[in-house]
Amino acid sequence: MLFDAKRLFHFKRLFDAKRLLDAKSLFDAKSIFDAKRLFDAKRLFDAKMLFDAKRLFHAKRLFDAKMLFDAKRLFDAKMLFDAKRLFDAKRLFDAKMLFDAKRLFHAKRLFDAKSFFGTVLIQI
Repeated sequence: MLFDAKRLFHFKRLFDAKRLLDAKSLFDAKSIFDAKRLFDAKRLFDAKMLFDAKRLFHAKRLFDAKMLFDAKRLFDAKMLFDAKRLFDAKRLFDAKMLFDAKRLFHAKRLFDAKSFFGTVLIQI
Protein backbone atom coordinates (compact mmCIF):
# COMPACT_ATOMS: atom_id res chain seq x y z
CA MET A 1 0.00 0.00 0.00
CA LEU A 2 2.87 2.31 0.69
CA PHE A 3 4.16 1.51 -2.72
CA ASP A 4 0.77 2.36 -4.29
CA ALA A 5 0.54 5.54 -2.25
CA LYS A 6 4.02 6.55 -3.36
CA ARG A 7 3.16 5.75 -6.96
CA LEU A 8 -0.05 7.72 -6.72
CA PHE A 9 1.82 10.62 -5.16
CA HIS A 10 4.40 10.66 -7.96
CA PHE A 11 1.71 10.14 -10.56
CA LYS A 12 -0.27 13.10 -9.12
CA ARG A 13 2.86 15.24 -9.08
CA LEU A 14 3.59 14.36 -12.69
CA PHE A 15 -0.04 14.96 -13.62
CA ASP A 16 -0.04 18.36 -11.86
CA ALA A 17 3.28 19.26 -13.44
CA LYS A 18 1.94 18.33 -16.89
CA ARG A 19 -1.25 20.31 -16.26
CA LEU A 20 0.80 23.32 -15.19
CA LEU A 21 3.02 22.96 -18.23
CA ASP A 22 -0.01 22.65 -20.52
CA ALA A 23 -1.63 25.64 -18.84
CA LYS A 24 1.58 27.68 -19.22
CA SER A 25 1.92 26.59 -22.86
CA LEU A 26 -1.67 27.59 -23.53
CA PHE A 27 -1.12 30.91 -21.76
CA ASP A 28 2.08 31.52 -23.73
CA ALA A 29 0.36 30.52 -26.97
CA LYS A 30 -2.55 32.85 -26.22
CA SER A 31 -0.17 35.65 -25.25
CA ILE A 32 1.78 35.18 -28.47
CA PHE A 33 -1.46 35.01 -30.46
CA ASP A 34 -2.79 38.19 -28.78
CA ALA A 35 0.51 39.97 -29.27
CA LYS A 36 0.54 38.99 -32.95
CA ARG A 37 -3.07 40.11 -33.35
CA LEU A 38 -2.22 43.45 -31.75
CA PHE A 39 0.87 43.76 -33.91
CA ASP A 40 -1.10 42.91 -37.07
CA ALA A 41 -3.89 45.29 -36.05
CA LYS A 42 -1.33 48.08 -35.50
CA ARG A 43 0.36 47.29 -38.82
CA LEU A 44 -3.01 47.41 -40.60
CA PHE A 45 -3.89 50.64 -38.80
CA ASP A 46 -0.51 52.18 -39.74
CA ALA A 47 -0.87 50.99 -43.33
CA LYS A 48 -4.37 52.48 -43.53
CA MET A 49 -3.15 55.73 -42.00
CA LEU A 50 -0.30 55.91 -44.53
CA PHE A 51 -2.71 55.07 -47.34
CA ASP A 52 -5.16 57.75 -46.19
CA ALA A 53 -2.34 60.26 -45.74
CA LYS A 54 -1.05 59.47 -49.22
CA ARG A 55 -4.56 59.77 -50.68
CA LEU A 56 -5.05 63.11 -48.94
CA PHE A 57 -1.63 64.30 -50.14
CA HIS A 58 -2.39 63.33 -53.75
CA ALA A 59 -5.89 64.79 -53.52
CA LYS A 60 -4.42 68.06 -52.21
CA ARG A 61 -1.75 68.04 -54.94
CA LEU A 62 -4.43 67.45 -57.58
CA PHE A 63 -6.59 70.18 -56.04
CA ASP A 64 -3.63 72.59 -55.97
CA ALA A 65 -2.71 71.70 -59.54
CA LYS A 66 -6.30 72.27 -60.67
CA MET A 67 -6.44 75.56 -58.78
CA LEU A 68 -3.18 76.67 -60.43
CA PHE A 69 -4.45 75.49 -63.82
CA ASP A 70 -7.76 77.33 -63.35
CA ALA A 71 -5.96 80.42 -62.10
CA LYS A 72 -3.63 80.31 -65.12
CA ARG A 73 -6.58 79.84 -67.46
CA LEU A 74 -8.36 82.80 -65.87
CA PHE A 75 -5.16 84.85 -66.02
CA ASP A 76 -4.61 83.91 -69.68
CA ALA A 77 -8.26 84.69 -70.49
CA LYS A 78 -7.94 88.07 -68.75
CA MET A 79 -4.66 88.76 -70.56
CA LEU A 80 -6.28 87.90 -73.90
CA PHE A 81 -9.30 90.02 -73.03
CA ASP A 82 -7.07 92.94 -71.99
CA ALA A 83 -4.89 92.49 -75.08
CA LYS A 84 -7.98 92.49 -77.30
CA ARG A 85 -9.31 95.57 -75.53
CA LEU A 86 -5.96 97.33 -75.97
CA PHE A 87 -5.81 96.20 -79.60
CA ASP A 88 -9.38 97.42 -80.20
CA ALA A 89 -8.64 100.68 -78.40
CA LYS A 90 -5.49 101.17 -80.52
CA ARG A 91 -7.43 100.37 -83.70
CA LEU A 92 -10.10 102.89 -82.73
CA PHE A 93 -7.41 105.44 -81.83
CA ASP A 94 -5.60 104.82 -85.14
CA ALA A 95 -8.89 105.05 -87.08
CA LYS A 96 -9.73 108.32 -85.33
CA MET A 97 -6.23 109.63 -85.99
CA LEU A 98 -6.56 108.71 -89.67
CA PHE A 99 -10.02 110.27 -89.79
CA ASP A 100 -8.74 113.46 -88.11
CA ALA A 101 -5.66 113.52 -90.35
CA LYS A 102 -7.86 113.09 -93.42
CA ARG A 103 -10.18 115.88 -92.22
CA LEU A 104 -7.21 118.15 -91.54
CA PHE A 105 -5.73 117.28 -94.94
CA HIS A 106 -8.99 118.13 -96.72
CA ALA A 107 -9.47 121.22 -94.62
CA LYS A 108 -5.95 122.36 -95.51
CA ARG A 109 -6.54 121.60 -99.20
CA LEU A 110 -9.77 123.62 -99.09
CA PHE A 111 -7.99 126.41 -97.22
CA ASP A 112 -5.12 126.35 -99.76
CA ALA A 113 -7.58 126.25 -102.65
CA LYS A 114 -9.57 129.11 -101.13
CA SER A 115 -6.37 131.06 -100.52
CA PHE A 116 -5.23 130.37 -104.05
CA PHE A 117 -8.54 131.52 -105.54
CA GLY A 118 -8.56 134.49 -103.18
CA THR A 119 -5.09 135.46 -104.38
CA VAL A 120 -6.08 134.98 -108.00
CA LEU A 121 -9.21 137.08 -107.55
CA ILE A 122 -7.23 139.78 -105.85
CA GLN A 123 -4.77 139.83 -108.69
CA ILE A 124 -7.50 140.12 -111.25
